[in-house]
Amino acid sequence: LATLEEQKALNLNDSDEVVRLYRLRTTNALPSALELASIPRCFLDNPFEISNSLYETLAKNGHRPVKALQKIRAISIDEKRAELLNIDLNSAVLYIERLGLLKDGTPMEFTRSYFPGDCYDFVAEIRTPTEENS
Repeated sequence: LATLEEQKALNLNDSDEVVRLYRLRTTNALPSALELASIPRCFLDNPFEISNSLYETLAKNGHRPVKALQKIRAISIDEKRAELLNIDLNSAVLYIERLGLLKDGTPMEFTRSYFPGDCYDFVAEIRTPTEENS
């Protein structure tokens, strides 16, 4: 069943089920990210059908998100996640919450990711309005 956090993010009821995917991503055989994705079961009934890419599987089933909202902040990592990422307890990590949305705006993916601070640079391009794109 969906947790309170998942219910809130995905607009679910307390009787709705979700599929949870825990992924430890690696780079050169070293841990580089820890992710927990929650997908309402109505969009992904069987997680074992994912052979390579979550988004490829969702697309095949007609449920690939077309837009996502992300919230990024720095946090200190807890003991359990520090161990999985092979970093020191309380190390700074980038924590990202992503909410994937279908074309009609229905939330269908809630992912929490932890990225060690020494592994990533995030770059954002900011544009000011011009006559061409306003």
